[in-house]
Amino acid sequence: DRNALTAIALEAKENLAIETCTVLVDKGYHNGREITHCKDNNIVTIVAHPDPRKSNENGIQPAYLVAKFKYDKQTDTYICPQGATLKTTGRWH
Repeated sequence: DRNALTAIALEAKENLAIETCTVLVDKGYHNGREITHCKDNNIVTIVAHPDPRKSNENGIQPAYLVAKFKYDKQTDTYICPQGATLKTTGRWH
């Protein structure tokens, strides 16, 4: 669970009765907020970074990384790598 890191690390720290500790986190099981909470509680995190260059049938396709999309300020739209214009619905997903 991406939101469980701090709770688990704090519980381990409490059970061990220590002031600081280091935790090893598998990629995909953390987020920035959780790492910040750990840091604020004297917990050092060692995290594997996901590799955005790798792709699989259910993952990120390199041709569609955010950097490949071009923003058109005049029309407030994005142009995808295929050349299609993407308009916002005004809602975040």
